[in-house]
Amino acid sequence: MVLAARREDRLEDIRREIELYAPDVLVVPTDLAEDDQVVRLVQSTLAHFGRVDVLVNNAGITHNGYLHKQDPATLRQMVTLNLTAVVRLSQEVLPRMLYQRSGYIVNVGSAVAGLAPPMFSSYTATKSGLSGFF
Repeated sequence: MVLAARREDRLEDIRREIELYAPDVLVVPTDLAEDDQVVRLVQSTLAHFGRVDVLVNNAGITHNGYLHKQDPATLRQMVTLNLTAVVRLSQEVLPRMLYQRSGYIVNVGSAVAGLAPPMFSSYTATKSGLSGFF
């Protein structure tokens, strides 16, 4: 099993919690908004385990509020993490899964993809895009 997120301390806490059930856990601190770190994550996984059987795309952030008041950098960050990172990770593991002739990609979305709650238009757009992707 591989755990990836930005905060290594949190990843280590999780690894300790599950080590009884998953004794071989690779911790890879990763900022999924950075393409080189996405590539490094997959390469580290392959170097350690030799294969990728399941990818669970579960990262995501939300920033709500009026669209015209949202910071453009924050909007880009949300699109990058909620949508682009999912596509990039899938793109990186897919060749290996095809070579193995096995593997699963699980994308965790949101119910708001089919709704339009007030103040969540940007988040809804990213989750709708994710829904369209998978």
